[in-house]
Amino acid sequence: MSTRNISFNIPDKPFATNYNVEQKDTLILVPTGLGIDHKTDEQLRILESFGYQVWRQPGYSAIDQCRNKMIYNFLTHTEFKNILWIDGDIIFGIKDVQKLEQSKYDIVGGTYPFKGYPQMTFVPKDSENVQFGEQGPRYVEVEALATGFLFVTRKAIKNIINKLQIPLCNTSFDNPSYPLFTPDVLAGDNYVGEDFGFCAKAKKVGYKLYLDTTIKLKHVGRYEYSWSDVAYKLPAKDDLTYSVEEEPELATQFVVQEKQSALKVVEKEDDVSYNSSKKGIWNKIISFFKNLF
Repeated sequence: MSTRNISFNIPDKPFATNYNVEQKDTLILVPTGLGIDHKTDEQLRILESFGYQVWRQPGYSAIDQCRNKMIYNFLTHTEFKNILWIDGDIIFGIKDVQKLEQSKYDIVGGTYPFKGYPQMTFVPKDSENVQFGEQGPRYVEVEALATGFLFVTRKAIKNIINKLQIPLCNTSFDNPSYPLFTPDVLAGDNYVGEDFGFCAKAKKVGYKLYLDTTIKLKHVGRYEYSWSDVAYKLPAKDDLTYSVEEEPELATQFVVQEKQSALKVVEKEDDVSYNSSKKGIWNKIISFFKNLF
């Protein structure tokens, strides 16, 4: 059987006009299978001008294989102390990167909504309300969160690999990788992606996962505009109370009504309160993570 080599882009230096800036401790990892949104890339280039090194990796249709290969190259070819995953469809600010770097946690990130579905990309502990903005606690422990904007220390990555004895794979194909980010089946019948699979591994080792509630990200997707958007369009608001209901009729709708909606408007500026019910799949996933150790 013939072998297949997959190239990996490890730049000698970032694309920046003032590369003489002191090298940062955090390596920015950007899987680019479906391309990078232009607003995201603008921010990435600003990071590079500030001295951050950014690895953009195209050529993978399987996001888990891409992340695992990038982890291998991070551990093998660099001495960076941390990594920060930034997906190509996440719009962020430079201060958001600095917030994660300045935290005291080994695994911490920001969250954002799913595309076209009124639910956030993290699993809360129990059925707690999570207050976003400046009014509540800045860091909230969660059961799992997506990797679209996730900070992880080198120490944590090495500990997870060593304690779980994660093997170095695909060495015979000259394409080695550590399978840290792998899809998994949680609570018996819930198939989850590579991001929640990584969170499960981290919790098995004993790490806690934290969400920075002051980081406000945008998730770029596609939307088909029609005449109904002209007849009925919500005014832009920063003041929202966000909650998710598990009833099927609400899970498929995104409406604004005071008592029965997935989205509720409140008065406080830049504050969003998120509540996830313990019913259904969330109950199973939360129970799984709580029983890991």
